[in-house]
Amino acid sequence: MKVIFLRFTAVLFVLVGTSCSKSFFDIDDNGGSFVINNVKDVQRELDNVYKVFGSSNFYGRNVIAIGDMASDNAIAKSSNSSLLKFNRYSFKDSDGDLLAIWIAGYRLVSQATNIIYGIERIESGVTGPDKVLLDNLHAQALGLRALSNFTLVNIFGYSYSEETKSGLGLVLLRNEASDISGRASIETTYSFIEKDLDEADELFKNIDVKFSGLEFNALAIKTLKARVLMFKHDYEGVIKITAEIMDSNLDLIGNGSTYYDMWGSVSLSTEDVFVIAKDFQSYSSSLNSLYTINKVELSSSLKALFGENDYRTKVLAYEEQDMWNPAKFRGTLESTRDYNIPVFRLSEVYLLSAEAKARIGNSSAIDDLFEVAKRNDDLTLGNIPTAKDSLLKFIAEENRREFYQEGHRLYDMRRTGEIMSDRLDLNMGEFDAQKFVYPIPLIEIQASKIKQNDWLSGMPNNN
Repeated sequence: MKVIFLRFTAVLFVLVGTSCSKSFFDIDDNGGSFVINNVKDVQRELDNVYKVFGSSNFYGRNVIAIGDMASDNAIAKSSNSSLLKFNRYSFKDSDGDLLAIWIAGYRLVSQATNIIYGIERIESGVTGPDKVLLDNLHAQALGLRALSNFTLVNIFGYSYSEETKSGLGLVLLRNEASDISGRASIETTYSFIEKDLDEADELFKNIDVKFSGLEFNALAIKTLKARVLMFKHDYEGVIKITAEIMDSNLDLIGNGSTYYDMWGSVSLSTEDVFVIAKDFQSYSSSLNSLYTINKVELSSSLKALFGENDYRTKVLAYEEQDMWNPAKFRGTLESTRDYNIPVFRLSEVYLLSAEAKARIGNSSAIDDLFEVAKRNDDLTLGNIPTAKDSLLKFIAEENRREFYQEGHRLYDMRRTGEIMSDRLDLNMGEFDAQKFVYPIPLIEIQASKIKQNDWLSGMPNNN
């Protein structure tokens, strides 16, 4: 008998507690709540997975917003802001937005797992061009499942380290219909993620498909793998993979006007590895409205990091407003709701490579870093420090400059152990984000009896 965790009606996306509802984690022998008979079925169901991924409950808002709002990057000025609780660390284990992430994440993982299981059932009977398409869809499903698991474990589990890897990770959904016995370790969770990425990478190696940044493509698989290895502190692995990506046909944008225009267009730029297309987003309380209507501004420490002629400042404020409100998701001239959400950009690849090289003493770290940092027109290669600690500090600051409003900061701080010392805007004092973990939603604990995180001990002023 399987453990029943989240019980909900899929149509209404609401949790219920009746015993007659289907287990959210159940994987039936026929491939789940839908039956896959052909490649067209796979494509249809994968589109549904992309919609869950891009929803405001997951990567279309909450996951990205928390990455900045719970860090030292942003300040919520409106008392009505739905992000205020994350900015002030005043949330509870019954919080609705954390519950929404949990539900959407596991819904996505469950649907992707059902697709993977369905593909394995039909693939022996598929040949020719249909087999190429099926392998492409299979790799995408594996990538989406890996990124969703990676996202969940970095919100509801501690960041990976020798000290934490034996701690509580995720409940893992596998391809076979097997009993679910509780939370795996963080190390086992990461191994499961890497297995999915390795399998997806192998599938892409054996097929010839046109690159599209609108889907989880081969370079996106490699970029996620590089990010995962960075979180595992496998710097040699990061260097190897990022070199392959930087050798691709993608190019960093090299001038301010093109960079600014990139954020006001739904066309793919030359540095987009993978984006959430506007068609796969939900617009309820979108990133656009959260950062403007709710008066979210850059923190004083982040403002101070930008040089006078850093052209990225142009997308950090609406020109008609005299305030530091972020404008990356301002939309197009036709509609403020039309924008892509970048999941992976080539600039991340360069900064991953730079950090990995800096940590092992490889002098070419500075060259990779400068490719991104020269978006400050006043910066020269000679301005970049060479001493290891100073260089790593510069790279961390460059990540803040480059990825504000894209949700990297909190997860980077948890990974590196950087102390959040500049929360003076909120009078919160120092905060060690590496000791912090979000609570598993209370309703899940009550329903499934899985072990709760020790989340209160890591809150600000408690660590």
